[in-house]
Amino acid sequence: MEFGFSPEEQKLLEDVRRFLKSESTPALLSESQELGHIYGGREGRKFIQKFAARGWLIPNWPEKYGGLGMSATVSFAIREEMALASVPSEPSRPFNIIAPTCSLTRTRSSS
Repeated sequence: MEFGFSPEEQKLLEDVRRFLKSESTPALLSESQELGHIYGGREGRKFIQKFAARGWLIPNWPEKYGGLGMSATVSFAIREEMALASVPSEPSRPFNIIAPTCSLTRTRSSS
């Protein structure tokens, strides 16, 4: 059994790391630290908008709803990369819980 990431997933995570490195400005990192790495500051909002535009904020959501249709494991790996980069990551938590629940509920009720 293979427990690694697929080549597509590995490329995605490399893209995320490159983005985090290029977008983690001193102003963003300072603000993030001051706010306890919780989303809400001016720099954090600008960063999250760029991050979300790539589908990385909720990658486990279907593409038609702004995600990438990836697994929960990839979603966790992206959030881990955000934490390692010390950028704000709080806004995605509710969405990462809500999406699978809504999907499961919709699937069960439509059966």
